[in-house]
Parts: sequence; structure tokens; C-alpha cells
Amino acid sequence: MSRVILLVEDDKVLRQHVLAPRLVREGYQVLEAGKVSEAEAHLEASSPALMIVDGLLPDRTGVDFVRALKEKGSTVPVIFLSSFWKDMASFQRLKELGVAHILRKPVEIDDLCRKVKALLEPGSQTGGERAPADELAPVFDPSVMVSTLGDDPELIREIVDAYFQTMPQLAADLDEAQRQGSAERVVFCAHSIKGAAANLGAKQLQQVAAELEMAARQADLAVCASLGPRVTAALAALERELRERFGAR
Repeated sequence: MSRVILLVEDDKVLRQHVLAPRLVREGYQVLEAGKVSEAEAHLEASSPALMIVDGLLPDRTGVDFVRALKEKGSTVPVIFLSSFWKDMASFQRLKELGVAHILRKPVEIDDLCRKVKALLEPGSQTGGERAPADELAPVFDPSVMVSTLGDDPELIREIVDAYFQTMPQLAADLDEAQRQGSAERVVFCAHSIKGAAANLGAKQLQQVAAELEMAARQADLAVCASLGPRVTAALAALERELRERFGAR
């Protein structure tokens, strides 16, 4: 696969002294552009394997540039760099354009290089990607309730029933908060789910809810959106486990 990267960034210092040199050291050829017109000239003369695009450029926004390329049928993967998008709706629009990754500025250069390598050298990670920590945690650890409630089947059953009564609304509230792009509401919902999971000994759900709460407290909407499917999967896995153990009432 080609190792040519088109870097479209108007911050000359960041482009010339930070991003481009590091990418070159990683073994890639870098074509630099400070605005869209320069990027378009590069695209007419070459075929990069990847584009790294800033959100705000002197002659056009990065979103408009990417949209125009996609409308022309471009399949070149894009990593989008920006500090201007503020809500989950903007994030979703970028994902709908097929953007591979969206990174908030200031850019963590090591993280950027990892994402570049994953896109351009998908077979380079021996043994595949490691599963997130929450996916390695137990779905349900019954010893947690036994240690706090004692070996009382009726009391344990009451806690499980209470979970089934309250969790659907918590999950719905979280979905709505994610759609609205409300970091404050995501914090509240994730914290509530984390607490309910901790009471049950649902360690997988507890861990991913804690990650979501932390991301929302930092207003990192990209991470919040990426954690959504993991929360959903953890909720589904826990429901299956509890119904198998306790049945449904």
C-alpha cells in the first residue's frame, strides 16, 4: 500500500515542525498543504493513501473539503483534526461523511501515529488489537452482592428486580443525552448506570459506564460516541446473564 499522506493544516508551525517531521520519521511520505486549493493541486498530481485534514482552513472548512471529495467518489480515508466542533451532531455529520477518525486539538501525536498506522498498515499489529478492559471483565460477579447483602436469595432477587425496573429508563435517558450532545446529562446518566452496575457486581457495565462518565466530564464527545455501542453491548450481555440466573418476573 502507498505510504503517501496528504497533510492539510494551515498552522505552519504545527504542520512543518511537528506533524510532518514525525510522520516522516515513521516512514511516510508527506505532502503538505496550508489550504484547500493547495490540497486540490496535490490531489491532481498524486494519489495519497490517507489525508489528515484540519477543520478550519483559510479558503474553506475542512468539512466542506471532505464533503466535496466524497461527492466526487473519493475513497481515501480521512483523519479529521479540529477544535471547533462542539456537539455530537457535528461529530455525527463527520462520521456520515466517512471520516475514519476525528481527533481533538491539541493533537496527541502518538495517538495520531497509531491511527495512521492502523489505517495504512492494518496487518502490522501482531496478535490483533487488545480488547477494551471492560470486555475482559466479568459480565456478572455474584460474589459482590453476597459480600454486601449476605447469602439472602430474596434480598438479592429484590436488587435484581429493581435493576430491571430502573435500567430501561436510564438507558433511554442516556441515548437521548447522547443524541442531544449534552455532556452534562451524559455524565448524570453514566454515573447512575455505573452505580446500578456496581450494586449488582456487573463489572463489565460498571467499567464502560465509568469510562463514559469520565469522557463526558471532559466534554470529549468523540469518545462518548465511541463508547455508546460498548455500553449497549454490556447492557445486553448483563440482561442475558441475569435472566439466565434469575429468570424474569
